[in-house]
Amino acid sequence: MSIPLRNNKTECAVECQSLTKYYASGSRIFSKSTEVAAVSNVSFQIKIGACTALVGESGSGKSTLAKMILGIVRPSEGQVVLMGKPLDLIPRKFRAKIIQPVFQDPAGSLNPKHSIQSILERPLVVNNVNDPYERQKRINRILELVRIPEHMTGRKPSSFSGGQQQRIAIARALILEPQIVVLDEPTSALDVSIQAQILQILKDLQTELKLTYLFITHDLAVVNAVSDEVLVMFKGSIVEQGATEQVLFNPQHDYTKVLTASALM
Repeated sequence: MSIPLRNNKTECAVECQSLTKYYASGSRIFSKSTEVAAVSNVSFQIKIGACTALVGESGSGKSTLAKMILGIVRPSEGQVVLMGKPLDLIPRKFRAKIIQPVFQDPAGSLNPKHSIQSILERPLVVNNVNDPYERQKRINRILELVRIPEHMTGRKPSSFSGGQQQRIAIARALILEPQIVVLDEPTSALDVSIQAQILQILKDLQTELKLTYLFITHDLAVVNAVSDEVLVMFKGSIVEQGATEQVLFNPQHDYTKVLTASALM
């Protein structure tokens, strides 16, 4: 079965249509359980090649929304469309070639028992890149792009710094050549100087590989540096969205005004 990785008829890499996710709340033993909406009727689009930032306080629903876009969590209502095709119609085997995550804690997402060579080669083997020469060619290229020397691939993650580990995590996310990357607080655990390096690498990768980013962060300075558009999430809903400059410097919603006033003053 062949799934096209790019639909030339659409300008949207990601389209969320009325996404809602309910979770049960309350004890089923002593009282009747109720449903609480972690995400409520969320709709937006991310254009191909754009970087859209998703901001909001802890518990606002950002992570649940990201998991629905990645296919980790199934929505209670609505649907996700990736590159013009409903997510539900894309077999799991092919999703990894379309969309990949990069998480906040690289140490927790890299197997400490495996070498970097093994960590990067494994997804290629699983996805039937059977030619060893082709696998090594891909590994060498992505390592060059994230600025990790090839001679270090025999080492395990613990021998690298936090910034290097995050670059390796980014390399693993990109080894299958996806078109969409969900970045969940990828720089928040790093020192400011290292953050700047990672952000520059991400910007360079976006240009070089024509990637589309959903960038989840609480840091509005990072939003201002990397994003084209911003989605502001509050209590499970998108309360404001628009061009980065508009949202950050001329916010319309009361929550966004509070958020930007405290961060950009």
